[in-house]
Order: sequence, then C-alpha cells, then structure tokens
Amino acid sequence: MTKIKVGDKVRVLDGSKASNYVGGWIGTMNKFVGHEYSVCRVLSDHRVYLATDDYVPYTFDTRYLVKVGSATDSRSHDLVKKVIINAPATIIIWSDETKTVVKCGENDTFDPEKGIAMAIVKKLMFDGKTTQMNKWFNEHLPKEEEDEDDMTHFDLDEFLRRHVI
Repeated sequence: MTKIKVGDKVRVLDGSKASNYVGGWIGTMNKFVGHEYSVCRVLSDHRVYLATDDYVPYTFDTRYLVKVGSATDSRSHDLVKKVIINAPATIIIWSDETKTVVKCGENDTFDPEKGIAMAIVKKLMFDGKTTQMNKWFNEHLPKEEEDEDDMTHFDLDEFLRRHVI
C-alpha cells in the first residue's frame, strides 16, 4: 500500500459497509465518496484529515482512499506557471492551468509577499477553497484587541513550518 502524505490528492471510496473503518463511518461522510481532495493532515498510518468544501471534523481511513496525485508533485515550485500581482489581489496560475486568487481585506494593507504565501497555503492546505481557509484562520488566530500594545501577532513562518512544510 502506498503511504499517503500531506499534500497528496486522494479520491474517497465508500467505507460505509466496512466493519473495521478506523474512526468509524457516519452517514454524513457519504457526500465525499467519489470526490477528490487534498490531504491536509496525517494523524496515524490509517487516519487523515482532508481539505473538503466545509471544514470537516471527520477523519478518513487511508485504506478507503485512492491516491491520485503526489505530495512531492504539489510542493514543487515548478508547478507555479505565473504569479500576477494586481493589488489588492494576488493570482497564481499553476502548471495544470488552474488558478488561485487571494484578495487583501479592505481594512488591510496590501502585501505581495503575504499574498503569494496565502495563495500557496490556500492551494496546498485547502485545495483552493476560500471559505474553508477563512474558517480555519478564524478558529486559530487570536481575536484582535482594541489596544495595539496588547495584540498578539500571527507568525506566518511558524504556521507554515507546523502545518504545511
């Protein structure tokens, strides 16, 4: 069996009739069967989280996933065909002709480096899904405070080391 890694693209198989499905299969997981997703976290040899349309708290048994793309392929800088910086948007055109667009918030200062980093995170961790990415960041970032001195600042480099690389 091929080992599944973060960033791999997989297709979900039906595990509803499996008595040994690691973590258990529940009916709401049926909507993922037959669709392809990126692996965003590996919990053990047989359990992973997938980047789905909604931030799904389910784990999937790797024995019921078919690998359709490699993590090493999706992490190569050669996959970036073109980067377009057009404030307030940053667009990456990938070698497979898909594109990822991220936009600066109306109350934020545009930063092209952050735009490129966020576009890569959106593609690799969240399979290009803005809603899922925003939900994840809202859950994990500290709430902004009125007093500038009391604000905790988000360390993007640390985030990338812990969750993407």
